[in-house]
Amino acid sequence: MDINKHRKSRLGARLVTFVFLGAAVLSFGMTPSAQVKEYLQQPGIKTFQYEIQHVLTVCSSGPPTCQYRKIQDAIDAAPEDLVSAPQPRGPITKIVVAPGIYEENLVIGKSVVLEGAGRDKVILRPSSKIGQAAEVGILVVTNVYGVFVDISGIHIQRTDRGNSVSVMVLGALALTRLHQNRFESSIDGVHIEASLSNVIEENEFLFSGNATTCHPIDAITLATLWIRRNIFPDRCFSRIVSARQNPYGRELTKPGERLLIEENQGGEFAILDSAAVLIQRNKLKGILLDHVETVVIQENEIQFRKGNISVVYGIWIKGSRDVAITKNVIEDNLADGIIVSKSDTSQSSSISLMNNRVLRNEGFGVITDNIDSITVCQGNEVKENKKGDYGVGPEYSAQPSLALKQKCEGN
Repeated sequence: MDINKHRKSRLGARLVTFVFLGAAVLSFGMTPSAQVKEYLQQPGIKTFQYEIQHVLTVCSSGPPTCQYRKIQDAIDAAPEDLVSAPQPRGPITKIVVAPGIYEENLVIGKSVVLEGAGRDKVILRPSSKIGQAAEVGILVVTNVYGVFVDISGIHIQRTDRGNSVSVMVLGALALTRLHQNRFESSIDGVHIEASLSNVIEENEFLFSGNATTCHPIDAITLATLWIRRNIFPDRCFSRIVSARQNPYGRELTKPGERLLIEENQGGEFAILDSAAVLIQRNKLKGILLDHVETVVIQENEIQFRKGNISVVYGIWIKGSRDVAITKNVIEDNLADGIIVSKSDTSQSSSISLMNNRVLRNEGFGVITDNIDSITVCQGNEVKENKKGDYGVGPEYSAQPSLALKQKCEGN
């Protein structure tokens, strides 16, 4: 991401440039398809610029120390933005929030930069529920032209009133950047529906309460999403469903053009009905792909230690096509290391396993329900797995397979 925070425009306002979903370097040569071979050669980078034209200040004591005592009052006072999605250009109001505790819910329906003094200094305590559903700390909704919202340096704190969501983003023309915040909730940290482009990076996610399922990120029907350098609880999984919108006038088809998941720690990712995905250099508990196409999964560390509340697979590829799994370490999982299942053999599934280390898993190292689903298997270190290093058959009744071993190891 390129953030030029100190350049000056002719109007004297600061010019800020955001680059969504930038390129990465291909770290291996052999891939299962042309799309994966060429991934990010012509990336779906979307840039947009805005000028910080107005600055409003908020502090817990209110005037005369600052302009506003409530953050929502400053949002309401901000001029209507002159930007429009998907490439906004125009003046935006910056709201600077001083250290303190703010008991309020925020609704943002215009383009603003909300900058807290730091997630250890600014605490937002939601004061009410939306209807009877859940307590939402910040709700971002779009107007007819779309909004861009940048939120940083805030701790959204969960109260004891019931189900809670830290940030909810609704609307097809929403562009958001959430960075360096702390999200404390009981259901979803960040919930996104029908949104255009979102960046979620360098945040800390905390979950409390008795919820049996928690999603740090729960995203449904979107165009692009960048998730980088966040810290997630081990017991929770992020869910991304239907990342297939195409608002930019051309298809986004190369790995990383729609979803980039990079350098995160903790938890799991479940990705369903999506395309153009790059998952790299994370330390996770598990990765599930269900009907996903054109994917690179590389250089991740996946470990499931006993005692964690989590799923029990390492990497599970289910009904997906054009997937390259390379240079990952999958070890000490309570079940299988890599699972390839329910592939559509009427089309080329193109699942490639290369140069992975799959060690000491309680189930099989590599397991598939159809040996032909794995098109390339080479250079892997698969050993010391309890049920066997290679298995073929249904997930819960697979048998050790010399044929798969020979395909992968050539002996």
